[in-house]
Amino acid sequence: MLALAPLRAAHEDRDGARALLVEARAIVERYPDAGMFTQLLERREHELSRRKLQQGAHAQELTERELAVLRLLDANRSNREIGRILYVSLNTVKAHVKSIYRKLEVSSREEAAEQARARGLT
Repeated sequence: MLALAPLRAAHEDRDGARALLVEARAIVERYPDAGMFTQLLERREHELSRRKLQQGAHAQELTERELAVLRLLDANRSNREIGRILYVSLNTVKAHVKSIYRKLEVSSREEAAEQARARGLT
């Protein structure tokens, strides 16, 4: 799935690529020690998101992982706690938070939570 997703995206089948990554995410999340597969999945999600931004379509759309982080931000958890809950590193959480802020055009957790509620994301 992780190898097929970029191929689908390259052939303009972003919905198919996203479906593969969602399915891969469901599998990986069942195994907290998935290690390199979690990292590869996040890289593929990021690539798909970046490709979307480069093509100018739906630039404000959050990835599934960013939505997960956003929901935990809204619950007033620290970045370290979010990382433990989602089985990702602190740096990965920080990268997701930065991306969330950029996509929602906000500069704080409170603003992000407010925007998320206004857009029906949480």
